[in-house]
Amino acid sequence: MGRKRERELNQELRSKGFNIPTHMRTSKRISKRISKRTSKRTGENWRSCPALLFPQDCWERIFNLFDSYHDLKDLSLVCKDFLSITNRARRTLRVLDRDMIPLFPKLLSRFRDLKAIDLEEIDGDELDDLLHQIANSGLKNLQELDISSNKYNKKCLPIAALRHLGSNTKSLKVFKCTHLNTLGDEDLFAIADSMPELEELCISTYYANNVHNAGMEAISQKLKKLRRIDMSIHRSITEKSLIANFSDFSLEKLSIISCFTPEHHDAIIYILENFKDLISLKVGGNEFQVGCRTNFKFPIESVAFTRSLQELEFYDMNVSGLLCSSIAQASLPLRKIAFSKCYIDSFAVFLSLVAAYPFLESLKLKENCFLSETNFPKIESLTDRQMNDLSQHLSNLRYFSLTCCGRGQDRITSSTLYYLAKNCPLLTVLVMRKTSLGSNKDRFIRNFSVENAVNNRHIQFLNLSMNKFLKDESLEKLTLICRNLKFLHVAGCPQLTEGGIRKVKNYSSNRKILNHWFKNVELTYQGHIHPVVI
Repeated sequence: MGRKRERELNQELRSKGFNIPTHMRTSKRISKRISKRTSKRTGENWRSCPALLFPQDCWERIFNLFDSYHDLKDLSLVCKDFLSITNRARRTLRVLDRDMIPLFPKLLSRFRDLKAIDLEEIDGDELDDLLHQIANSGLKNLQELDISSNKYNKKCLPIAALRHLGSNTKSLKVFKCTHLNTLGDEDLFAIADSMPELEELCISTYYANNVHNAGMEAISQKLKKLRRIDMSIHRSITEKSLIANFSDFSLEKLSIISCFTPEHHDAIIYILENFKDLISLKVGGNEFQVGCRTNFKFPIESVAFTRSLQELEFYDMNVSGLLCSSIAQASLPLRKIAFSKCYIDSFAVFLSLVAAYPFLESLKLKENCFLSETNFPKIESLTDRQMNDLSQHLSNLRYFSLTCCGRGQDRITSSTLYYLAKNCPLLTVLVMRKTSLGSNKDRFIRNFSVENAVNNRHIQFLNLSMNKFLKDESLEKLTLICRNLKFLHVAGCPQLTEGGIRKVKNYSSNRKILNHWFKNVELTYQGHIHPVVI
């Protein structure tokens, strides 16, 4: 629980005569404390009548301050009134597998205040059936629906069920149908007709698609409230269509990953100059050759119009020194930067970019390579020493994710984790995948001592998945750096044993170990902290 929300909870309780110490942060401890005070005052069993303490609306406000649904689960076991309140506090529902399908009608009737439903794991006739159930459920607050496809299933958009849902549910504001196998213009026509109140639409794909300018024109004509759109990898959509259809929209978030041609450069410049409310921009998709340097940059005169840009992500493209320096000079209010599968001109220019934004809160680096600072194209990857230099400019960082490419796995060890924990005191989420943690080259593990270990008490989520060298002893030492750890993700670490994982979990009763195959797990760090499988 964040400090601000903790203070609000304590003030709520003090106003009713209860003094809850600041160290009592978990739902179990608070419930136990309130139980004792109630028994002394009333002589009655508080479990049978929690209304003796507060009215239900007051309890709802208190329960909404808890960090995660794990706390609400504990509270729901106290009494029927608490069960009813926690049911109303539940805002999201994800159907993880087909075993949950028979329970779906009961879940819809139990959680009546749902705002988001995720059906990513469901496809075929079962998806069609669940959409009809949602349409008939009468949920009044449903705002977000995700029916995206994952790598294990291939979906088609159930148009009839979607129209039924749209006719009965007018509150939908976010619709995600990414990576669908056969998404085409007819599907976009159905979306535009069924969901007129949409503010966010995600239709990115990895597959060949049939989305053309006609489909995007229908979206722009009927979804006038659209503020966030992800149309990545739709190569049939031209830059001229993008500009013509959305020039009158106050877009806040835009993802346009496709062929990075000179015409696309012009489109990006137009976006920067005309979408003044843009908060998030994701670009890339360059068909490049190794060693090729591009001359594209963010023109200072164009960036000057985009004073609200806070999130910037580059995907699968060459990132030149000219581009990095132009972003550094733009002095944007950036809070989040991400580079995925990029060839960056050199580490020096990348470091200068990061140093220009000392208030950066989120940094994601996934499978990037750096070109040498010579005329000969030599591919390099990050090292522990470079990560030490980088971390010294990230004192305000809350979220950091590093996934090494194949050639760079042996150059990142536990030393990087130590540098980040030491130099980033506010770090809450740390992801290090496909590295050499615990390998024979890991000097930090070999020379580790408890006396010299830094103790970062802010790190609550640690993702160490896909580290093939990570052993039980190494994991134990690394978790000693993160004493307040709540979530540990170690899927894809073949050298870990159940005994080693159990030993790490016993360090804290609040720690949850994720040792099975998820896709990437991320954590939101603004306000409440909820583990979200994405």
